[in-house]
Amino acid sequence: MFTLTTEIIKKITFYIENQQQVSLINLNSGELLPAATVITDDSAYAPLPTWQSKDGYQLMLDFTHSTNDSELKKLFYSREKLFRRFKDYLKANSQLELAWYSYKEQKFKHYITEWYEKLAGKAELEDLKTEFEVNPDELIDSDFFITDKSTGNTIDYLISDGYNNCGYLKANIITNKLIITHIEVVPAFRQLGLATRLLHYLINRQQNKDLSIELTVSKQLQNFGLSLKNLGFKEEAIVYKLKSKN
Repeated sequence: MFTLTTEIIKKITFYIENQQQVSLINLNSGELLPAATVITDDSAYAPLPTWQSKDGYQLMLDFTHSTNDSELKKLFYSREKLFRRFKDYLKANSQLELAWYSYKEQKFKHYITEWYEKLAGKAELEDLKTEFEVNPDELIDSDFFITDKSTGNTIDYLISDGYNNCGYLKANIITNKLIITHIEVVPAFRQLGLATRLLHYLINRQQNKDLSIELTVSKQLQNFGLSLKNLGFKEEAIVYKLKSKN
């Protein structure tokens, strides 16, 4: 596992703010590369932490609330060209601009460090799996378990932490196809890999059947495409399919 240095934090910050390109990081060297240049099943690479426009907006708003600048706060009365107006206002107020860059740097450092610690924990878990020869498709985190409510040709899985329903997967078997119709994780339990675990569970239980598995990815799930490919799915238009191994 690579060591998280200040230089790498700065590079990751730059890459995740550049929302025009999806990038991956090499877990051994810390090198960052465009996802399109990496073989999708290469376990030496991992996706960077997600960062969207709404996250940038929230960061700006949190910084503004931390200041006593009433004029800066007035910028948020309208969202029209907010990012540009915010940048222009800071440029005209050098002390405030320096405070913003310092605030932003610290917030990104904290955010990326948390992501790194989770990533390092997963890497350590993978090492333990290899050491004890555990089948990762059979491994479900002790905090969560999956209940199979399937009947006939209808697949229905529910994932729970023992107290809350955290997510579900629904699918239908039609002739030689298993079509996933719904896969959803409750917002409070997202970023924990529960959707991927549901897919692992499904694949493991259908792998000996002469079925192809299909999932249509909506715009909201486009970032999930890499995880699907890592599970063996192949992209065909906007449909991901896992062909039968038989």
